[in-house]
Amino acid sequence: MGQPPVPYGQQYAAGPPVQQAYPYVQPSTQGQVLIRRKDRSVALVLAIFLSFFTWLYTIERDGWKFWVNLVVLVVDMVLSALTLGIWLFIAIPVGLGVWIWAIVDVAVKPRTFYDNYPAG
Repeated sequence: MGQPPVPYGQQYAAGPPVQQAYPYVQPSTQGQVLIRRKDRSVALVLAIFLSFFTWLYTIERDGWKFWVNLVVLVVDMVLSALTLGIWLFIAIPVGLGVWIWAIVDVAVKPRTFYDNYPAG
C-alpha cells in the first residue's frame, strides 16, 4: 500500500509517495496535521499567469510577500483613480517588477523548499 504519513517537519523514507484521503490536509492519529508537499512547477505556472498571487500557494512561508504586494496594488488603484490615470505611469512599471519578482522568486527556490514544505 505505501508508507504511512509522517508528522509535520519529518522526511519521508525512501519509497513511493503517500496517498492521502484529502488533497492538502490530513489529520494523523496523534492529532497532528499533515500537509502535503507542494510542486515547484505549479508554483511557476501560478507566478507566470497570476503574478504575486503565486505566494498564496505557499502562504505559510511567503505570506508577507503576498500581503505587501496586495497593499501596493490597492494603493496603486486608489492613486490611479484619484489622479485620473496619471499614477499609471508609476503603477505599471511597479506591477511588471512585481510580476518578474514572483517568477524569479519561485524559479530560484531549491526543490527542497517544495519537497519539505512548509518546514523547508
